[in-house]
Amino acid sequence: MVAPDGVYYGGLDAESSVATIEDHFGGRIRAEYLRGYTDLFPPQQAAVAAVLGHFGPAGRNDYQVTETVREGEHWHIHITGRPPHPARIEVELQSRRSPPRQLTCRGPAAGSVIVYEPTSVRRT
Repeated sequence: MVAPDGVYYGGLDAESSVATIEDHFGGRIRAEYLRGYTDLFPPQQAAVAAVLGHFGPAGRNDYQVTETVREGEHWHIHITGRPPHPARIEVELQSRRSPPRQLTCRGPAAGSVIVYEPTSVRRT
């Protein structure tokens, strides 16, 4: 976790951790190792990661979630971007429960989580 930005990364090794933190402080958060932002709900975190994956790296505050709508297992997340990033983006997500698996390194039993998969990322 990078404080005070509240950005979580995961799946890093020694080499990728240095590059990821250098990118982070250079205003280039990439989707590859991003796990989320502490101030967003899980579907919003998935939407921001999808935007970064689709449009490329950006700074911590270059995208803001402006609206979140849930319709059953479907989510519509509206995001605004600062120039030079797209001004308005809509991300559609489908939620589903993952198969049981070990969730942490020392987890005593398999567990299941809700996964938010992007189905659409588009400028509006």
